[in-house]
This record gives sequence, structure tokens and C-alpha cells, in this order.
Amino acid sequence: MKKCISILLALIIAASCCTVIGFSAADTEDVPDAQVYLLGDADLDGEVSIVDVTLIQRYLVSMSELSGLQIELADVADTGLDITSATLIQRFIVGMQTKYPIGENAADEYEGVVYEEKLPLYNSKSGKITSVDYQAVFSTAYPDVAFISDSEAITYFATLFGYPIEDITDSVNGDKHGFVLPNGAAVIFDYDNKAMVFSDYSTFVTVNGSVPFNPYGSAIPAVYPLYQTQPNTKYFGSDPCVVNFDYKTIPMLRHGDDIAIPLQTFCDFFTSQKSTFLQYNGKSIFTLTSVTSDNNPTYWKFYNDDTEKLDTVSPALAQVNYYELCAAFEGRYGLKKAHDISDFDSYFRRRGLRDEFLSGDVARIE
Repeated sequence: MKKCISILLALIIAASCCTVIGFSAADTEDVPDAQVYLLGDADLDGEVSIVDVTLIQRYLVSMSELSGLQIELADVADTGLDITSATLIQRFIVGMQTKYPIGENAADEYEGVVYEEKLPLYNSKSGKITSVDYQAVFSTAYPDVAFISDSEAITYFATLFGYPIEDITDSVNGDKHGFVLPNGAAVIFDYDNKAMVFSDYSTFVTVNGSVPFNPYGSAIPAVYPLYQTQPNTKYFGSDPCVVNFDYKTIPMLRHGDDIAIPLQTFCDFFTSQKSTFLQYNGKSIFTLTSVTSDNNPTYWKFYNDDTEKLDTVSPALAQVNYYELCAAFEGRYGLKKAHDISDFDSYFRRRGLRDEFLSGDVARIE
């Protein structure tokens, strides 16, 4: 990708007075104490010992397998798991000094341990296996929630919408990562302010070479006045659209050089205009279309059969799903003022539905 900073800096400044899709988490419970994960504890038994060294050595010669979380904890030097980490852990065990916090809690208070996990990626529309080791991002603080890195999100989006990845300009300004399409529309992943900023949402989600998104169909010009009723008047007229994140609502994570957002957030705001969704079923990731009949029957059946049937989901998954639903409504429903809806979190609460969604009880949620 090409490099450019000035365009993105201008967009960041403009974002200070733009439409916001966000939530007030003031009345939510405090984030619970994160589980302790020790740096160097490759076998996850709660202590760093020679057993961890042996396990790493066996992994390096392909005699043992490690999960993404185990590799993250074993890679004490953060340079890629190799024999160096095993040597450093040995030095720690015998009391020798290292410059790494081996044996200390590696879990952030809010983000837990963020790590990559290799998963199969199935394309249920074409009926093909896209990848056998797709790198999805996970966090111990949000079990069962799959995340996607900003770089992977833009690569997938560009492929789906027909933009050559080399024609997308990218910019890094500290913890602000920006991407500009050839049509001038841009998105910024702002980790410092926990926000995702679209310069012009309707233009951003436009297929390469097409006119900007028009919910009334291509037969009616994009300037048709009724367009302003959805998804939001601020999306029509180049004002930025902002999606806010928070550890108590929709989390935004940092992993290495990348910023990660929930896979569902990516689908709602990037790929849904093409009726395409990346769905994590607890074991694998499937590319699905919202039209069931458009999915390959074999892979669609595999997706359903391979999905564990649960009565409850984790509190973290219920939290992210609920606030993601709120974000989708906030971003797409253009008649909030007409229906006296200030925000959908408070709307669901007034309707008595918020507790149902956050209960984790699958039957109540459905």
C-alpha cells in the first residue's frame, strides 16, 4: 500500500465535530478482574517451569502442538517463538536476570491476552476452502469473540469491493491507522480514542467504479431527497461517521502493529452492503451470504452441523453481541428523530429487552 499522512491528519481533525455512533457505559458493571496468565507459562498450568521449556522445544521440532494463546505466552521476547524464548525461560528458572517480565502477569486489565489463532476459512458461497490457517484475533478477556485486524479487514474489503490493494493509501500516525480508497473515501482506526471514523460512509461502501450506495436502488439517483432518511443524514454530505468502542460495550484491541475490532463489527460496517458476512462458529470461520440459497448447500450444512448448540453464551459474547446490535441500528436506522429514539441502548432498556439480550440465555436472546 502507498503511504500518505496529510489526508488522514485532516480527516482526524474533522472527526472532532462529526456524527457519533456510540453508547454510554456509565451504568454498566465494572470490568471483572482479568484472569492471570503468566508470561512463559506455555502449558497454562499457572507456573513457569522446566515443563514449559520442554514443551516449547518439542513444539519447535514439530513434536507437540500449541494453541495461539500458548504461543503468545511462550514467545517471551516477542520476536516470534524460537529457541531464544526457551533459553530465556531457562535463565529465569535458575534465577538469572533477563530484561523480560517472565513469570509476571501477561494479561492486560481490560484486554486480557490478545493473540492470533489459526483457523480454517470456508467460503460457503463458492464452496471452497479459502485458507486452512486463517489468522483470527482473540482475547482472553472476551471468550468466544473473534476479532479481525485492521490490515486484514481492509485487504478483505478491497478484494470484495473490487479495489486493488496497491491502490489503497495507508497511513500510520501513532495509534491511528488510516486507509484511503481511490475514490477519496477514508476510514481511520483510532486506538487512542477507541473510535472508527469514516469520512463519508456511503461513498466508502461503494463497489469500485460504481456510484455511492443508494438504498433505493440504482434506478434512483443518489441525490434523491428521501435518501436522507437512512441510514443517517450525516452520512450524506461528507460529514464523518464515527463508531465508538469501549471495553464495556464493543472492545477495540491492539495486537502487535495492528488494531483489531470484532469480526461482527467489521461485517456490519464493511461487508454487509455486499450481503457478505464472516461468521465464526466457535471452531472455524465461514464466508456466508445473507441469502441462504446463495450458499453452497454442502458448506452451509457443514456450518450448521459444525456449530455447537448452546443454551447459554458467555457474558463477554452476550455483551459484544448486544452492543453490536445497537451499533448496527444506530448506523442504519434513519428515523430515530421521527420515532423519538435518542439511542438504541436506552430504547431497548425501555422496552425491557436489554436484560434479555445480556442474559446470555440463547432462548431469551432469540
